[in-house]
Amino acid sequence: MIMSPLTGEGKPLDVSARLTELTGLVEAAARDGLPAHELEHDLWSRLLQLGHDLQATYFALAGDGDRGERLTLTDGRVVKRLPARHHRPYRSIFGDFTLARVVYGTREGQRIEAVPLDARLGLPRDACSYLLQNWNQALVVENPYGQVNAVLGRILPGLEAVGGQPGGDDPDSGRGGNAVELSLRHSFGFIDLPFIDGLF
Repeated sequence: MIMSPLTGEGKPLDVSARLTELTGLVEAAARDGLPAHELEHDLWSRLLQLGHDLQATYFALAGDGDRGERLTLTDGRVVKRLPARHHRPYRSIFGDFTLARVVYGTREGQRIEAVPLDARLGLPRDACSYLLQNWNQALVVENPYGQVNAVLGRILPGLEAVGGQPGGDDPDSGRGGNAVELSLRHSFGFIDLPFIDGLF
């Protein structure tokens, strides 16, 4: 099967070349007698990076949700496109993203009536992805709440607990509420993962 490079953020993402690199890593590990756990660690880090790049491409291809100058809501009201893009954070198992979206309302500073991109992609109101919320909920059910960080640390290397609340300058991002903020270091950078306890 021939895979064409995906295009996102103005640059191609050659998945085929990345998979060839991973195959080369495995072959070299077998040839050089690399311990299995070291190969696992290297593969996990690179697969997380590939996942991050693929998800970034997904968001780039999805666009900003612009539906034109005016938008008719389901109740028949017509709202207008606000001049400034509104940014929201999105945190997944692959990392941290900032999405610039077109929003609709009566005027800037008033209630946001529609965010087409969020609706089309089924994004949660909070910054934390549904998958991360799901993992957190499953772990809280099986483990004392205070041990969840340690369990996640085994799954996602470098996880360390940081107290605090998720920040954000976009009032329509829906990120309020108490949170246990977790920070994750991968080879591709620093990622904040807030697990919102109010969701459970």
